[in-house]
Amino acid sequence: GTILPAQVIISPNANQSKVYGTQDPVFTFTNNAGLNEGDFTGTLSRVSGNNVGTYNYTLGNLSAGANYTLALSTGAAIPTFAITAKSITITPDANQSKVYGDADPIFTYTASEALLSGNTYSGALGRVTGNNVATYAYTLGTLSAGNNYILNLAGTNTFAITKASLQVKAGLK
Repeated sequence: GTILPAQVIISPNANQSKVYGTQDPVFTFTNNAGLNEGDFTGTLSRVSGNNVGTYNYTLGNLSAGANYTLALSTGAAIPTFAITAKSITITPDANQSKVYGDADPIFTYTASEALLSGNTYSGALGRVTGNNVATYAYTLGTLSAGNNYILNLAGTNTFAITKASLQVKAGLK
């Protein structure tokens, strides 16, 4: 008789993830044959992709030797690997203002870190509505770096609308 390799079911552990732009971790798993971590060579893998989302696992180059055939779990709650959005803090620059009656400038800001290569900002910062002389809090407005980022507004800087200078000319009679 022929001796067939024993089938081992590989179950990736739940809740494995990384933040967008970072390296994948080494994927952890359990097995139904009671094999120890040291009985395996290679690693689990996942479906390729770098954007925020969930990705199915693959066996990759994981092996337990010629005496075992590996298969991924097909159980009811098969975990997936998650890539989560990278958080960037946006701080509006200080001392931005306009004179009453003028149009708002494009608001400038500093980001806590650079976007990854190939990513760009779109839209612009906004501010609380109002046209009278006062200070106004900033808002994220339409500013976006795409679905791979979460933008957080920070800082206490405000936008100022200042008084317009009024020139009065005396008329001579």
